[in-house]
Amino acid sequence: MRPPPAQSPRPTWAIPADLGLATAHRLLGLVIRSGYRPRAVLLPHAPAAPSSSYVRFFGAEVRPERTHGALIIDGRLMDVPLQDVDETIRRVATSYLDTNFRHPATPRPPSSAP
Repeated sequence: MRPPPAQSPRPTWAIPADLGLATAHRLLGLVIRSGYRPRAVLLPHAPAAPSSSYVRFFGAEVRPERTHGALIIDGRLMDVPLQDVDETIRRVATSYLDTNFRHPATPRPPSSAP
């Protein structure tokens, strides 16, 4: 009889979460170029590799086991002019962000809950 498979020390979604953060990191680097460097990286799980690997890849402090994954960046990067940008794609992306994410300085609208 074979022993039962060992339980994974991390959730099954840890690797896809890391891949999403890594892809976002690379894309921001391509778009913003030399001005981009995250301040910190939040992982929603324990590291799947040595922490030093994450620090080397992202070039920033890594904070594991957070409530969500995120790249923490300087807000001023959102004002960096982009070169060679397709204006239609820029408008679509800006509209999506404006519609789905409020700016931190914008007050929340009053709740309509009873």
